[in-house]
Amino acid sequence: MSEELEEECAVEQSLSVEKEMDVEGSHIMYRQKTDKGTRTLDYDYKRCIGCGLCVRICPTEALEAGPIHEIATGMDAPPVMLDLDKCTFCSMC
Repeated sequence: MSEELEEECAVEQSLSVEKEMDVEGSHIMYRQKTDKGTRTLDYDYKRCIGCGLCVRICPTEALEAGPIHEIATGMDAPPVMLDLDKCTFCSMC
């Protein structure tokens, strides 16, 4: 590998990533900030119908179904839970 290509690869690997989450009631906003820009996921779990499509389609398995018993008994619990460490903010969900 040429020295120039090695330097370019090193630059690509040094991308800084910052992930944030804001919560207001049932509205959750996730943000991923990098040197290349910001990606946002906007999620309101009160609007979720619990179909599970987002859990099945997630390419990194960052989503999992929420606590079914709590949801079925009417408790205020999110139907889907997100693992920010796995999420790539692809917006497929």
